[in-house]
Amino acid sequence: MSSDESEHDVGHGERIYHITRKTWRSAAVTDALRVLDKLHLRMRYQEQWNATAGAWPHLRTLSSQVSNRKPLSGLPKNFYAQDYISSLTSEGLDDLLLQEDMPLDIPQAIAVLAGPYDVFDRQTALGSVGRCS
Repeated sequence: MSSDESEHDVGHGERIYHITRKTWRSAAVTDALRVLDKLHLRMRYQEQWNATAGAWPHLRTLSSQVSNRKPLSGLPKNFYAQDYISSLTSEGLDDLLLQEDMPLDIPQAIAVLAGPYDVFDRQTALGSVGRCS
């Protein structure tokens, strides 16, 4: 479900991905995906903020640009923004192949574990927290 665009950050040589806004996606799905991104980043750190070896997720930033990609079809209905669903014709609704709603609740304990891991912070997202310079 990614339509991120990339560019090299001047002076750092790191690729930065700009997250484009998907007008068709529900805010609840976006929020859940952000928590899952944080949880993934948390798993890359060992205890005491020690970074694990291997490739790290790319640094991402939020963009005001709207994605021009068509929405994915076959997702649960609650994955789509209600405004988007309401704007569709009956043919457009049929094309989405809507599925039954899926719970998007993330347990509070998981959200708390993931909380400190800011995927939009350069140092955290690139595995640099806790490293000696």
